[in-house]
Amino acid sequence: MGSEKDSSTIEYRILEYLRKNYPVKIEDLRKHLKISKQRLERVLKKLEARKIITIDRVSDNTVYVHLVHFSKREYKPGKWESMYR
Repeated sequence: MGSEKDSSTIEYRILEYLRKNYPVKIEDLRKHLKISKQRLERVLKKLEARKIITIDRVSDNTVYVHLVHFSKREYKPGKWESMYR
């Protein structure tokens, strides 16, 4: 996940755009990033394989990209919470 932290990478720019404009069509994302459709498809497939995003194909022309919500770290119960369960 180190590549998403560098603000110059396409992955980071995609994730930032998805956080602000959710959900988004692939064509809108491509226009915003000003990259080719093939390059965008490759990057989106990588992010989908890593389970960071999901791609929802509604029809031939409409494809939505959804950001998967996940916690930054696993929740570990504290001392008192484990005692009073």
